[in-house]
Amino acid sequence: MTIQTLLPPERWADLRSLFGSVIELEPQARRKAIDQCDPALRSALSRLVRNYDASSAFLRSGALSPDRVLEYLASGYQVFETDDVVASRFRVARFIGEGGMGEVYEAEDCELGGQVAIKTVRPELAAEAGMIERFKREIQLARRVTHPNVCRVFDLFRHPVSGGPDIVFLTMELLAGETLSERIRNGNRLIKREAAGIAAGIANGLDAAHAAGIVHGDLKPGNVILVARDEQERAVITDFGLAMELVGAGYATAAGGTPAYVAPEQVEGGQVTFAADIYSFGVLLYEIFAGALPFQHADPAELARLRLTKIPAAPRAVDAGVSKNWDRAILACLERDPAKRPRTATACVRMAQEAGPSRRYFAAAGILSVAAAGYAALRRERPAIDSDSSAHMQRANLFLGRRTAGDVQNAISEYQHVLKNNPRYVPAWLGLAESYSVSANFHFSDFRTSLEAAIQAAETAVRLDTHSARAYGLLAYCTSIDVRRWLTCEPGFRRALTLDPRDPQVRMWYGSYLGKCGRSDEAIASVQAALREDPTSLSLNQQLAWEFYRARRMDESVRQAEDLITLQPRDPMSYIAAARAYEWKGEFEKALAAVVEIERYGDPLASECLRASIEGRRGNAELARGIASKLRPEWEKGVVESVLLAEIYCQTHDNERAVETLNAGFDRSDPSVLKAAHHPSFEVLKSDRGFQKFLSRIGLPAG
Repeated sequence: MTIQTLLPPERWADLRSLFGSVIELEPQARRKAIDQCDPALRSALSRLVRNYDASSAFLRSGALSPDRVLEYLASGYQVFETDDVVASRFRVARFIGEGGMGEVYEAEDCELGGQVAIKTVRPELAAEAGMIERFKREIQLARRVTHPNVCRVFDLFRHPVSGGPDIVFLTMELLAGETLSERIRNGNRLIKREAAGIAAGIANGLDAAHAAGIVHGDLKPGNVILVARDEQERAVITDFGLAMELVGAGYATAAGGTPAYVAPEQVEGGQVTFAADIYSFGVLLYEIFAGALPFQHADPAELARLRLTKIPAAPRAVDAGVSKNWDRAILACLERDPAKRPRTATACVRMAQEAGPSRRYFAAAGILSVAAAGYAALRRERPAIDSDSSAHMQRANLFLGRRTAGDVQNAISEYQHVLKNNPRYVPAWLGLAESYSVSANFHFSDFRTSLEAAIQAAETAVRLDTHSARAYGLLAYCTSIDVRRWLTCEPGFRRALTLDPRDPQVRMWYGSYLGKCGRSDEAIASVQAALREDPTSLSLNQQLAWEFYRARRMDESVRQAEDLITLQPRDPMSYIAAARAYEWKGEFEKALAAVVEIERYGDPLASECLRASIEGRRGNAELARGIASKLRPEWEKGVVESVLLAEIYCQTHDNERAVETLNAGFDRSDPSVLKAAHHPSFEVLKSDRGFQKFLSRIGLPAG
C-alpha cells in the first residue's frame, strides 16, 4: 500500500499536520473535519485515517505513533499485524513497542521453534546510504559477545512487500522486562541492594563486550533491560548499533552517542577506547543511585561544555543515602582523563563493594557471597600498569577472542609486551596461558611446545596469586589436555572451585574432565551449574550437548543440540552436536542434513569426518572408507583429530586401524584421544585387546 504518488512532495507537510490534528477528534467530528478539508488533500487524508485505525486495532499492547504510521504509509511500507508470517519464517505474536530505529515485535520462529524479538528498520532509515551496513555490523559485533548480561542478536532478514520496498528487520533474543530508564522514569526508586545488583550485571556485560574488543558507544538506561530471573533481575545490555571495534593502536573514532551519557573524548570527537564506556557507566550509576544526572541542560551544546569544563557534584551531595564507596566509585568513572578511570566496569563495582572486613559479597550477575579467602584476594592491590600496557592488554584480549591462528599469535605477543614491563601482572599471565592452550588445542603450533608454555604461564599466575580461582582452573585445564598427566588435574579444579564455586569457565573445564573419566552424572551436573551462571554461553551449551551424548542420553542431547541451533544458527558446532545425536539415534537423513550446515558455516573437514562416520554407521562402508582415505593426509599433518579418524574406522569395522590411529595420536600428544575411552562410537572396541592396551597407556583401567 502506498499513497505517496497521490500528492506532490510539497503537500506532504500540509497532510502531515492535518492528519495529526484529525486523529485526535471523536469519530463524528473526524468525519466532519475530513469533509471540510482542502479537496486536494481529502482523499489522501481519508485513507491515512482508515489505515491508522486499522493499525491501532490489531496492536494488543499499544499503537504506533501517528507520525510513524504516516511515515510507513508515505513510504509504501506496512506495519506487521498479529499472525502475519514475515520472511516466510516468523509469525507475529504481538507488538511490543517502538523506538528510534523502528518497531519491536514478539514473533514465533516457525522454522526452529521458540520465540524471538524482531526489530524493524524504519523506512526512512532503511533508505539512507550505509544504514543496512550499520545493522549488519551491529549483528557481527553483537554475535562476538555471548554473555547473560548482553542481548543476543541472531540475523538480518528482508520481508518483501507488494508495491513497496522490502521491510528490513533483525531477529534477537526476546527479553521480557522493562528498560532501566522506564524503571527510573516510573518513579520506582531502586533500593540500594537492588541498584547494586543491577550495576553488577551491567558491569559484567560491559566487560564481556570489552573482552571481545567492542566499545558499546551508547550505554544508557534505555539500552538496559531488566529481566526477571528467580529472586533477582538480570540486567541485559542491548543495542550495539553505535558499537565500535578497537583497531590499530587500540582506539576507535568517536561516533554519536546520547549527549547526556557520552564521555568527554566523544564530545570532542577524539580517540575512543573502552574508557568511554566506563564514563557512560558512571553516568548511569549516578542516575540509579542519586536519582539524577551529573550534568543537565536542554541545549546539547551547553551540556557538552559542562562536561568538558565542570566537575560533577558528588552523588552524596544529591542524595545523602549514597554510600561513600559508591560515591567514590562513581566519581572515578566520571574522571575527564580516560587514563584515570577504572580499567573495567567490574573494577568500579569492586571499589564500591570493598567497604571493610564485614562486607562479604561482590558482584557477579548480582551480589554473590564469596569465601573469605576469595574476598581477601579481591582486596589485595594488583600491580598498577600504565596506559600503554593497558592498551596492549586490551589488544591482546581482542586478538585472543577471535581464536584464529594469526590472532592467537598476536595475542601472545601483546601479553608478552605487557609482562616485559609488568612481570607480576596476573591477568597478563592468565591471558598468555590461555593463548598458548588455544594454540595447542587447535594445532596452531607444535602441541607439546605450546602446552608446556601454557602450563608454565599458568603456574606463574598461581605463584603470584594463590587465591586466584581462574589461575588454578586454567592450570588444571592445561594439565587435563596433557595425555600423560591429565589424571593429575582434579585437585587443581577442586582448589579453583573452592575459591570461586560459581566460575562457569572452570566448571565447564572440570565437567569436560569428568566426562573423559566416565563420570557422566558429575560432568553434566558441573556444566549445568555453569549454565545457571551463564545460560546463553555457546561453549557451555555445546559442552552440555556433548556430555549428554557421551552419557548415551541421546534424546536430551538432541534437544540440547536443537536449542544450540536456536542460540546460534550460524555456528558449525551447533550442527556438529545435532549430527552426532541424530546419528546415534539412527536418524541418518537428519544427521546428514546437519552435516550440510556444518560445511555451509565453515568447517568442511569436520563435515567430512561426520559424513564418513554416518555413512559407515548406516552401512555404506565403502563410501566411508573413501572419505577416510582423503582425510588421512590431513590427519598426518595434525589438522584432523585422531579420535575423528579412528571413529570412522570403527564404523567400518576396521578395529585394528582404529586402535593404531589412537596410539599414534597418543604418541603425538593429541588430546582428542582421551575422548575415546567413553565415546559411544568406540563401544565396539571394548573387548579388543589392542584397545585395552591403549586404555592402559592413557592411565585408565582396561575392560
